[in-house]
Amino acid sequence: IGYEWDKSSIQLDLEGGHRGSGYDGNLNYREDVSTGGQQISSTKYRSHDYKDLYETFLSANVGFEHNFDKEGQKLSGSFFATYGGNAMELFESDLFNQTEQRQRGHRARESEYRWTMRGDLSYVHPFGKEGKWESGYQYNMYMEDGDYRINMWNPQQQQFIEWDDQFCRFLFWRAIHTVYTMASDKIGNFSYQ
Repeated sequence: IGYEWDKSSIQLDLEGGHRGSGYDGNLNYREDVSTGGQQISSTKYRSHDYKDLYETFLSANVGFEHNFDKEGQKLSGSFFATYGGNAMELFESDLFNQTEQRQRGHRARESEYRWTMRGDLSYVHPFGKEGKWESGYQYNMYMEDGDYRINMWNPQQQQFIEWDDQFCRFLFWRAIHTVYTMASDKIGNFSYQ
């Protein structure tokens, strides 16, 4: 969505949905054990791996620009935000012998939600023939809040057991604020910034 006036404009973009990726695959291989050059055993295995990554997301992007009466003098800005919720990273790995009995396996899952935000505000003031003075502010933030758990195959119980000591609850947050000012001009063949 966009709208324009004589010297100003504004634009808004919205996007949302569900996205994901993953894979599902098998690998067949043989394990030969030998000692002193003589083969003791030969076992066939099948490894099965599965990965599923998905999230529900909503993104918004808004931007504006205002041009003043003096040519080249303008104020502009933008703000972008994305929320990723109901996010899951699921990993499964299994090892089966030649009679399709599970030998090893694990289930790892990481559930989380994420925020990404970026914004900027900039002002340009021209001077002289080609010079300009720029100043502005920029903001960049990323936040992730999640929980990681793992289940391992227990051959004695013939089931997956959650490892109580193998988990991670995490919160990651990074925010960068930037304020800048800069002058640039050209005098003959010499330019500076």
